[in-house]
Amino acid sequence: MTDLERKAILDYLRGNEFFGGIKDPEKKLNAWIDAYPVDIFSELKKMNAWLVSKGARYKDYGRFVNGWLSTASGPPAARPASVNEILAKITASLDIKGGLKTQKIDEQARIRELKEQAERYLRRP
Repeated sequence: MTDLERKAILDYLRGNEFFGGIKDPEKKLNAWIDAYPVDIFSELKKMNAWLVSKGARYKDYGRFVNGWLSTASGPPAARPASVNEILAKITASLDIKGGLKTQKIDEQARIRELKEQAERYLRRP
């Protein structure tokens, strides 16, 4: 995202009747840009239209924007995995005390399979 696009979004946030009260909009905008692979400016316009038509009021518009962007970015399977999600998947397959969990990877079965492959390879003419 270019600096000009960032400035346009920040100006929109500051001048908007709903989003003008968001504290530290630069920090939140950076977090939203990093977390959500969507066009944030167009999503803010959609949020504004929805809020105007609904007449809703919220205590924390920063939280409202975050929830909206999360939904707009699609289901978790459709969006790219974050580093934390990848690490969680990796560590779920590890048991710190016992090494790899047996239900995830049966190490003995893998060793047997490799030995059989080696024997078949050595028997070849």
